[in-house]
Amino acid sequence: MFFNGFGFGHDRTIEFDPADTYKYRVVCALSYVPLLFWLPLFCGRPYCRFHANQGLIATVCYVVINLISAVLNIFINTAAWLFGGFFGGVLRFVLWLPANALNVISLTILIFGIMNAVRCAAREIPLIGRFEIIKW
Repeated sequence: MFFNGFGFGHDRTIEFDPADTYKYRVVCALSYVPLLFWLPLFCGRPYCRFHANQGLIATVCYVVINLISAVLNIFINTAAWLFGGFFGGVLRFVLWLPANALNVISLTILIFGIMNAVRCAAREIPLIGRFEIIKW
């Protein structure tokens, strides 16, 4: 595929048994809900471990992005309070957009993983899915 060279993740679906991909798709989809990445590990199948690894990466990314967003929101509210009035309101709105765009990115990562698991696909999460924390 054209986008594979640009960090859009490799499709590893053919490496796994099609029966496993269909049988464990719901459990694998749950691995992308933050802090539930460990559920597929009980299945003991390579396909499940792949999604557990991707879910762990997505959870770490989700936590980091939300921490950055929280710090940005604290900065935004402090700056708006210091400047006050109309300028403070404009500053809060202008800086609020990039801070919450980070939350949209983390939500997109989670939806991407859930959709791949439900479709019985084993595609790495774009840009961050290459890391292997849990061996599959």
